Amino acid sequence: MSFISFLTSYIQSEYEGALSILLLGVSLNKYKIKG
Repeated sequence: MSFISFLTSYIQSEYEGALSILLLGVSLNKYKIKG
């Protein structure tokens, strides 16, 4: 049970990290287009 909870929390953190990187890339692309 603890391993499963650890695995889900790890996957969630990895997903949130990838999502934040994706949002950062999108915002940078918008900034480049405006500039």
